[in-house]
Amino acid sequence: NLQRAAIEIVANHNGVLPSDPSVLQKLPGIGAYTAAAIASIAFLRPCAAIDGNVIRVVTRVEAIEQDVARNTTQRSIASTAQQWMDEATNDSPSAPRALTQALMELGATHCSPRNPRCERCPIEEHCLAKRSGLQAQLPVKTKRAKAHRKRWLSYIVRNQGAILLTRRPKNGINAGYWELPTIEIGEKQSHPQREAERQWGLCLPSLQKRARVTHAITKFRIEIEIHTADLPERKLMDGVECRWVHSDELEALPLTAATLKALQEAID
Repeated sequence: NLQRAAIEIVANHNGVLPSDPSVLQKLPGIGAYTAAAIASIAFLRPCAAIDGNVIRVVTRVEAIEQDVARNTTQRSIASTAQQWMDEATNDSPSAPRALTQALMELGATHCSPRNPRCERCPIEEHCLAKRSGLQAQLPVKTKRAKAHRKRWLSYIVRNQGAILLTRRPKNGINAGYWELPTIEIGEKQSHPQREAERQWGLCLPSLQKRARVTHAITKFRIEIEIHTADLPERKLMDGVECRWVHSDELEALPLTAATLKALQEAID
């Protein structure tokens, strides 16, 4: 994303990083928080940058007791932070830079998630949560749902030093990324060679179990069993986009995190 953003800046913005947060957000890898942080710190634009630290400070200072996972609460927090930014900017043109960094630093050092150091906080007298004794209970967060377990079989299939990769669909998680041929299996033991032949028509001789890694995606905790095999012929799979890639070409491809883990763990 950093490289893609740099290319786009050169191509479409005369090599100059945009200062408008709405334009910054259109660059690869830059979301609302990063765009506001860049705009306020680097360009003194009055944009409130909302991260976890800022959320914590705002909810405690204003004693916001609603769940911060709710959209209405997030809009309220953003509105309050922006109001602070506007008021500060009216007093000083350099306020955006100072306020953005001050709120981040306050949340990181004093207004911590547990055991906030209220006695050393420079804005303690303005904090409604401290006044009401609620600082330890805020912000209110919904408990994360229990992770669902999945099992995958991943295959490192080689031919004359090249590794077989498949490309994920153009929608969904990791859209368009490249990964090792992977099959989701049930809780019961599955036969890796039969699964590979059933899924792709790949007959994998001398299949070896090399490693086991764990990986987390959103609400799923995945156990990945990695097997290796050498194919005498450079055969591709039917019905799926795939290619043979040499090790020196891997860095140029967008690979899924699970594939990077598997390759690091299983390849000598």
